[in-house]
Amino acid sequence: TLALTLTLAPALTLTQRCCQGNVIDPIETIDTYGADALRYSLVTGGAPGQDVPLAMEKIEGNRNFANKLWNAGRYLVQMIDNANLSPQQAAGLAVSGPIEQKDLDNLPLAERYIVSRAHETIEGVTSALHAHNIAEAGSLVYDFFWNQYTNWYIEASKVHASREGATDESKETVLRTLVYVFDASLRMLHPFMPYVTETLWQRLPHHGESLMIADWPKLSQASALARSAAAEKDFGILQEVVNAVRSARAEYKVEPGKKVGASIMVKDPDMLSALNQEKDVLAFIARIDPGNYELINAADYVASEAKTVKLVIREGLEVELPLSQMVDAEKEKQRLSKQAEKMQKDIDLLDKRLSSKGFVDKAPPAKVEETRGQREEKAAQLAKVMQAIADLA
Repeated sequence: TLALTLTLAPALTLTQRCCQGNVIDPIETIDTYGADALRYSLVTGGAPGQDVPLAMEKIEGNRNFANKLWNAGRYLVQMIDNANLSPQQAAGLAVSGPIEQKDLDNLPLAERYIVSRAHETIEGVTSALHAHNIAEAGSLVYDFFWNQYTNWYIEASKVHASREGATDESKETVLRTLVYVFDASLRMLHPFMPYVTETLWQRLPHHGESLMIADWPKLSQASALARSAAAEKDFGILQEVVNAVRSARAEYKVEPGKKVGASIMVKDPDMLSALNQEKDVLAFIARIDPGNYELINAADYVASEAKTVKLVIREGLEVELPLSQMVDAEKEKQRLSKQAEKMQKDIDLLDKRLSSKGFVDKAPPAKVEETRGQREEKAAQLAKVMQAIADLA
């Protein structure tokens, strides 16, 4: 029988819960969430020698990460199948070693970025494992795969693969990059999630019989993997623009599927050139309407008379979004008017209380001052709402 017991709540440790008798069967946990999710949670849950605070929410979150990994693998298999490659061409996608600097420098911006960040992650995970910092190693690869590879590069690859005029060579570059970075991620994750990584590795072009005995992505401790600081900087700027547009959309409650126009003004010619390389990727990820979209030198920009939402990303980089496309003006005015009416009623009640001699003379001074403060705060909020209504006129 398996003697391992796990805790349910984050506040108590494994040892404490066992003593209280409040334990669960790990086999049931594996049946519900999978062995890889449980293993990853335990291995990365704390420092060596310490009891592991374990919550089912954490195991569920790592199950979701395993699902993310699986869906990315399925996307790659579909991409390879849709490319109609010969068996020899498909086999040629298999990773035989790290990408060297000269090859990295010849890749397009998004591909240079993701490979460079993958190499950064490999270096970090390798160092963490050598230092026996298992939790940090697991966190690094988790963050890279979820927040960089799937959230950014896979989305960019969808644009690259369907670009008008895309050549067979450019499509192959996308495929090779997808496989290269995914392969590296599987190798780094294999010690933490052996089952799903092995299954996915076997479904993709590869060399060797098993991922278990495949080489670690960093073959030599003597030399660093190729990096591109310029690509990391340039694509990072694209990410800043996208995140700013996303935040504005969320603030104005724009429907997720709705595309809006955008004018992006860039002062630095080099920055403008870099963003132009991935102009369609930026529009796709930020949900910008390609038919109402300009990416231009700031000196050439002519401001529109229409009201806009202005976003200052950094010095020399600004974005303007048409306000009329961010909100339904009539509905927004109705909503704000109701809000203003409620605020005015609250202010009237506070004024009535403050004008009462019985309250002012008999209530504790601190209570009177608190009420005055509430009145001032409500009045300031009302002024902002009224200004917002005026802006929509």
